[in-house]
Amino acid sequence: MPDAWVGGGRLWQDPRMLLRLARLGLSTCLCLATAGCTGTSSGDAEASSSEASEAGESSESESGTESETGSSDLPAPLPERIAVTADFSAHSVSILDAEALLALEGSDADIADVLVRSVDLSEFAAGPLELEFVPGTREVVIAMGPGFFGGIVGGLISAGDVDQSGMLVHLDLESGEILGTLDREVPPMGLAFADDGQTLMVADYGNETVRGDTVSFIDMASFTQSGQLVVGAGPEQLHVNPSQDLAIVNAAGPGTVRVFDPGDPDNSLSAPLVVSGDPSWVHFIGEGPLAVVTNSTELSNWAVVDFSDPSTPSVREQGEVISGFPYALAALDADTFIFTSMTVNRFEWHEVDVSTAPSTLVATHSFEGKTVFPLGIALDADSRRLLAPMAGDDALGVFDLDADSFVRVAWAGAPGPTYIVLEP
Repeated sequence: MPDAWVGGGRLWQDPRMLLRLARLGLSTCLCLATAGCTGTSSGDAEASSSEASEAGESSESESGTESETGSSDLPAPLPERIAVTADFSAHSVSILDAEALLALEGSDADIADVLVRSVDLSEFAAGPLELEFVPGTREVVIAMGPGFFGGIVGGLISAGDVDQSGMLVHLDLESGEILGTLDREVPPMGLAFADDGQTLMVADYGNETVRGDTVSFIDMASFTQSGQLVVGAGPEQLHVNPSQDLAIVNAAGPGTVRVFDPGDPDNSLSAPLVVSGDPSWVHFIGEGPLAVVTNSTELSNWAVVDFSDPSTPSVREQGEVISGFPYALAALDADTFIFTSMTVNRFEWHEVDVSTAPSTLVATHSFEGKTVFPLGIALDADSRRLLAPMAGDDALGVFDLDADSFVRVAWAGAPGPTYIVLEP
């Protein structure tokens, strides 16, 4: 999303955006935002109890630090398969029993039905924004930062006052031990791994006052920064193909996407490809060089882009215009992609078949009365379930991809999740 979304004051100064937002029913929220909308945050509620050990002191520089567990008692073993959520306003991550979560039926459930334990991260000023599994482990790296939640989107989900600092946290989910921290001058957003988990790539998005324009490379062995690549202002999301020899990143500022080889980024960076007024999530189709991009504005749709020739990439097609603001995207299988869109009092998910050119919008499912913004979603092909954080409704949605139904998993007494990852 561009600067307009993060409280920079530009959104309500743009006549085109004012008109569009008015049509979507966001006028009231804009008035609140211009008045410094903070909402009534449920972050004051008591967070779920944590069995995580005490973390060591956080880093005071970008050289990173390591910490030791403060508890002699290890938590109970985790289930065979887990899902993990970033609970931004609650300053925690929640570890869920994935099989129990995917097997839920009916319309309502409680987090206690699937929660294994939560890890308290309130010692850090910034909230957990996104997180990803370190490949082949039960460790995650968490991007701590404000993201979009310091501006209008934060007002929509009642995020309250949002700290503007940034940090990376390396967490062992089995023991609850914080393995390392790394302060970031430019707050991070999207994360992706390369080199079989030895290298972490970070989209250096920024905050309300500082806008980043780089992808940073973090050596996981030392948890220190090893390099940076300039890709364009406001990088948000990254994806790496299965062979790990091609990565794609969006840059919301110039409205572009680019690809590069994670093993040789400086000599492989493609020319920037203008896709829309606000390209958001990016995901390769198989190994690439084709990829799917969600566009939040101008146009509000999806696009298929082609990087067969990195020096002259092209937009193969622009998909149908979608109501609201498309954002989170995930692949169900080689040919099927699911993405979500939001506006006030309505949440939608959309299924796209990319096996043909042009691609086809297979289905759209709308749910009224839900003002939610999932920053990241997860899909399970076997159960055909979509897991969508419902920030703003303090819940997680478990959506049946073959029906207009979902189970609302309530985060009782605590702010709900904003991002989710599902163990393979």
